[in-house]
Amino acid sequence: MQTILAQAAPDIMGWVSTASDILGPAGKYIMALVVFLIGKMIAKFMGKLVTKGMGKTQLDDKLAKMGGFSPMGIEKAIGNLVYLLLLLFVVMLALDVAGLKQAVEPLNAMFSKFLGYIPNLIGGGVVLFLVIFLARIVKGLLANFMSAAQVDQRLGVAEGTPITNSVSSGIFFFIILMLLPMVLGVFNLPGITEPVTALVSKITDNIPNVLTGVILVAIGFLIARIVQQLVYNGLLAIGANNVPARLGLHGTPAEGNKSPAGILSYLAMITILVTVVTQALGIMNLGIISELGEGFLGGYFNILGAAIILGLAIFGGNIAHRALAGQNIMLANVAKWAILFFGIAVALQRSGIAPGITGTPFLAIVIAAAFALGVGGAIAVGLGGRNSVARYLERRGL
Repeated sequence: MQTILAQAAPDIMGWVSTASDILGPAGKYIMALVVFLIGKMIAKFMGKLVTKGMGKTQLDDKLAKMGGFSPMGIEKAIGNLVYLLLLLFVVMLALDVAGLKQAVEPLNAMFSKFLGYIPNLIGGGVVLFLVIFLARIVKGLLANFMSAAQVDQRLGVAEGTPITNSVSSGIFFFIILMLLPMVLGVFNLPGITEPVTALVSKITDNIPNVLTGVILVAIGFLIARIVQQLVYNGLLAIGANNVPARLGLHGTPAEGNKSPAGILSYLAMITILVTVVTQALGIMNLGIISELGEGFLGGYFNILGAAIILGLAIFGGNIAHRALAGQNIMLANVAKWAILFFGIAVALQRSGIAPGITGTPFLAIVIAAAFALGVGGAIAVGLGGRNSVARYLERRGL
């Protein structure tokens, strides 16, 4: 294998020999240092020259904007790359001048391999740029079409265009994913190309199922929006927003999305969407993602059931408290907290959280405690212990 020195500048060998005759054994090392310093200056000058040239032509900025990238700092990055490549060559040349061929040969092989890979790198970069450019064109056309058709407004979105942005961005990445094996083939990276190609082929074969799932989600979204409006208007008609005030829960919004009608209507909408999306994932047959969707659906309904139970417990506790407060405030508080405690226990068991703690023994204890506090307290007050309780309350100032 020829050395870098012999390939790059054969005349330097004569200078090294002359320096060795004049300076002795240290001559080749001094010449290596001189070559390194001069070469570093030349590499730095070439890097700055490339940076300034690209800055004046603004070719990199135009290409970056066409590809959808930020043009900031691209010319500087390319200039630094040129500088580092030339500096690597200078280091190898200096080591060769110093006679350290054992250190130069591995670097020479690596550098030669890199130079041989440059055509693949350039070709892959060009193809990748064209793929991104094509994907951006399709994304822009689709976004403009959906905006002109007022898709978001027709689907009930009041502000912005989240649906249009999501669909157009999804198509953008889908095009890149479909063409990614071709790009990697130009880069000549078989270790990456083969698994990516297999993945893309699997997705391509599954496209009909994916499209069916997407259509199902779109239809489910429309149905969920209609149901949300129906539930909201129905709850408004029966005066659901006035219920918290009647129960003494002041500060609850009586209108808008944070009102009881708004919360319940969106809860119905979310429930429909979760169900539809889970079914769509099953149709798409996406392996572990579909399995996770099924597990999420079961967990969602467990949490939803727990939230409903807890809400009913709070509602029932407040009703009991209001009904008993006029007769006996202590009994009212006992009944309220007994109902709430029992509701929390049942909600935890329904949610499936910590089943070892919220199992049958725990639930039995909670039921017994609630029964003892509620019924036992009522019996104690209603029967022989009325006078004792009255004296206790008098001492407490209640």
